[in-house]
Amino acid sequence: MTANHMELQPINYGAAANDGTGDSLREAMRKAQGNFEYLDQAKADAQTTAQALAAKVDKSGSKVLSDNNFTNAQMVKLANIADGASNDRSKHTGAQAIATVEGLEDRLDAALRVKIIADATSTKDYLQKIVALGPGYYRHYVSIVELPNIPPESAGFLSVTGDTFSLLISSYSTADLTVISGTLNDIASGTWRVNVIGKSERGSNANGDYVRFSDGTLICTANRRAKTHDGPWTYPSAFAIAPSLGLNNYANGLGGGIFSTRILTNTATNCSFELDYWTGSAWAGGSGESMSCTAIGRWK
Repeated sequence: MTANHMELQPINYGAAANDGTGDSLREAMRKAQGNFEYLDQAKADAQTTAQALAAKVDKSGSKVLSDNNFTNAQMVKLANIADGASNDRSKHTGAQAIATVEGLEDRLDAALRVKIIADATSTKDYLQKIVALGPGYYRHYVSIVELPNIPPESAGFLSVTGDTFSLLISSYSTADLTVISGTLNDIASGTWRVNVIGKSERGSNANGDYVRFSDGTLICTANRRAKTHDGPWTYPSAFAIAPSLGLNNYANGLGGGIFSTRILTNTATNCSFELDYWTGSAWAGGSGESMSCTAIGRWK
């Protein structure tokens, strides 16, 4: 509505016809034109108001209007929150599996460059799995089938250059270092190269001394007295199977003569023996004689 026409203007038509007291014809037409403009604007304003009222939200009970829009998706999200749930970490109890936190396990593995290989069914399958994952650190656990060339419960580092790979594996149980190397074609054909590198393990206890070599060789030594004086010799480190024995009388208290050593029992964990000597007319037992004992076999 314009500033010149803020309200309807009455037309003065005089006290009587043509008495000269009313508006002139020009003035009457001007007022009529202004009134039409006023009515047209009033109609437009009424239509605008009606449209605004049609879009309004009615107040319901104690609810009030705000500038924050609440969507259906937000409603569903709120409905899925369990009763009593809290984002206060101090109120959280119990353990939560890493796998339940989306992406966390992959992020941790990527940060540590660690991959767990636990489902391999053969050395070939194991090598294919880790080479496919790319260079990095790996841990391997044998659960059902111990893989040839792969020590159980081991960790390693894989490097790959082109189609050539080299895998350095350290066994938790034996401390051996095993290097497996080759090409991707070698894996496919099963012709990879294996080289076991490791230091010998030495130790001693009440049963004697031992040396374990990375290739599986085990040597046990001790000074014992034959037969019943010291009882069976329990090896200071157990063999995988019964070892070969070397027995020597080193403290001869029988005054010289001919001696014969007999092995009575021999297992993977112990042995027993006796020493006999020739008196000149008969064999006699020298069960109290000191013996230098050596057992050589394999620990794996």
